[in-house]
Amino acid sequence: MKESTARIKDFVEKLQELRKSDISLLKRNAGRSLSESQNAFSIFYRIVPYDLSKTQEEICFLVSTLYGLNPNSEEGNFGTTMGKVCLKTQSKSVERRFSMLLDSKITFSHVGGTETGELRYRMRQNVKLAASKEVGINWFELTKDLLGWNSDSRNTQIRWAKAFYTVIDPEKSIMESEESTENNR
Repeated sequence: MKESTARIKDFVEKLQELRKSDISLLKRNAGRSLSESQNAFSIFYRIVPYDLSKTQEEICFLVSTLYGLNPNSEEGNFGTTMGKVCLKTQSKSVERRFSMLLDSKITFSHVGGTETGELRYRMRQNVKLAASKEVGINWFELTKDLLGWNSDSRNTQIRWAKAFYTVIDPEKSIMESEESTENNR
């Protein structure tokens, strides 16, 4: 685990150190898979760790294309980011969008590199929304979380949902914390 964490950290640091022109080129590929990308291989394969599975490469490519849409940094996971967006907009549509993101899927065919699911589209949509509200993203956490997106336990989606609702309704999380403390006595 320490090795994979270090590899993710190294990937994100290299991504953040890219020249603006390279970030712009990756950004123009947002929403595309690696096989659909244009002129991105030389940049992407300079920063991505070696020995990744096809799915892991596609997730890292997704993150690298999204980075240019919102290079600002923020603490917390993507649920925290979207919770802050929801507070800034005071709009129920953000909650609906976020809910659809949590339910989105992504799968890759190892033959031909075709992709099904809407995660790539939903992430692009939400990252752009966060950028428009000047809310940053923890790119290390996002990369780590998306690499675990397809887990049967759905831990990433659960953590994001908890973080989102903790931000938009802190009173509820305080009450739950107090109830938990009382029940343990």
